[in-house]
Amino acid sequence: MKNNAKYFDEQGWQYFTKERFDLLYPSYGDTYPLYNGSIGMTYEQGGIRAGLSVVTNDGDTLTLKDRIAHHFTTGMSTVEVTSQNHSKY
Repeated sequence: MKNNAKYFDEQGWQYFTKERFDLLYPSYGDTYPLYNGSIGMTYEQGGIRAGLSVVTNDGDTLTLKDRIAHHFTTGMSTVEVTSQNHSKY
């Protein structure tokens, strides 16, 4: 999470952490791996069913391009941290 925050801070992108999420329902995409001995992680981005853009509660516009960039960044950040820590486990 700290590595993701580093990249989001560099871009001036807003984010938040420590939101409550139950993670016990096996139909969630990040929970199912836990039942199979893997790690499940949640990366959520506003704008589901929004098409090319969505206006956020604070009046900002979040575009499909923004959401793609955010997901790509968190994905690459996760791969980066995993590779940096591979020998620890």
